[in-house]
Amino acid sequence: MKHKFHIISLTAVAALMIAGCESPTNPPSNIITVAPSPTLFVVNEGFFGHNNSSLDAMLFKTDSGKTDTISDHNVLSGMGEGNDILLNGNRAIILDNGANSIYILDVDSLKKLATIPMGIDGPNKMALIGTSLLLVTRRNQTSAAIIDLTANAVVDTIGIGEPSIAVAVLDNKAFITSGNYNAPGHLHVIDLASRKQIASSVILSDPERAVADSSSGQIVLGSDGIYQTVAPRIYWVNASTNALVDSVNAMNDSVSITFTTGGRVSLIENGTLRALDDVNHTIGAPILSNSLSYYEGYYDAASNAYYLGNPGQGQAAFTGNGTIDAYNASTGALLWSRSAGIAPAHFAFYH
Repeated sequence: MKHKFHIISLTAVAALMIAGCESPTNPPSNIITVAPSPTLFVVNEGFFGHNNSSLDAMLFKTDSGKTDTISDHNVLSGMGEGNDILLNGNRAIILDNGANSIYILDVDSLKKLATIPMGIDGPNKMALIGTSLLLVTRRNQTSAAIIDLTANAVVDTIGIGEPSIAVAVLDNKAFITSGNYNAPGHLHVIDLASRKQIASSVILSDPERAVADSSSGQIVLGSDGIYQTVAPRIYWVNASTNALVDSVNAMNDSVSITFTTGGRVSLIENGTLRALDDVNHTIGAPILSNSLSYYEGYYDAASNAYYLGNPGQGQAAFTGNGTIDAYNASTGALLWSRSAGIAPAHFAFYH
C-alpha cells in the first residue's frame, strides 16, 4: 500500500480496522452496459480511514465513428481503502485493504458477485498465478495467501518470514517484496510450480512497488527509503536469473515515487511522469509537461494512452474528488479529463 502518510499512529490504525469492518455497497447502476464496451475501472483510495474509498467505471461507447465517455461513479462505495484491481476474463477483482476483503465484480453488469473475507490479514497487492488462482500479499502476516477463485477461499500460503507487501509475476515465478516499516526490505523469488523460495535479495526499506515488464524480461521494484533521510530507490531484476541487476536513486530524499501499471512501466516522481530506460537503467526526461501532480497511473497499449489519477492540488489534494486525466502517449496531448472519487489510484482497462 502506498499510504498518503508516512507515519500512521496506533490510534489511526485501530480506527481503520474498526471502520473497515463495514461492507461496501453496490448501488444500482445508472447506466446499462452493453458488452463488449471498453471500460476503464478506477479504484479511488479515499481519505485514509474514512470508508469513502470507491470504484468508478468509465465506458467508451462508439457510434458512427464518435466515441463518448460515460462515467458511472460509485460502482462500489464505502470501501475501507481500495488498494489494487485486476481483471480475470469478465471479472474484476478489487482488493480492499481497509476492510480486509476482496470483491469480485461482473464487468458487464457492474454488479458485485462475491466477497472474500481476509480476516485481519491486511491484504495489500495481488497477482493472478493461474486462471483461477490469485496470490495476495498480506501486511499483517509473514506470508502471502493463495486464493482459489472457484471457491473464493484461501487454499494455501507461501511463508516468507516478514509482512509481504508487493508482488509481480513473470516466467512462472512470483517476485514478492517484504519488510517492516523503516527497516531493510527483501525480495523473495518464488517458484510457482513448487511454491518454494528459490532466491532472495536485500533491498531498501519500504519496498512498496513491484511491476513486471515482460518486454524486457525484468521486474521493476520501488522502495520508499526513509523519508528525508534516504532517497527512494528503483531496482531492476532479471526475471530469468532472479538477480538484482541495477538500481538508481530518485532525485532527492523526500521525493514520492510510484510506477504506471499496464503495458508500460513509467515512473511517477513527485507527481511528474517520467520515462524509465530499462536497457541502461536510468530515469529519463518528463513525458508530460504541466504543473499537475499525479498520484498513480496506468498505460493502455490498445488506446496508446496514459490514464493518470489527479488527487487535487495543493491544500485540496486527497480531501475531495479528483479527476482522471487521459494523455496521448506519443504526443503528450491531453485527450480528456473526467471527475473521479477521492484519490484515484488503481486502474484496469477492460477491452
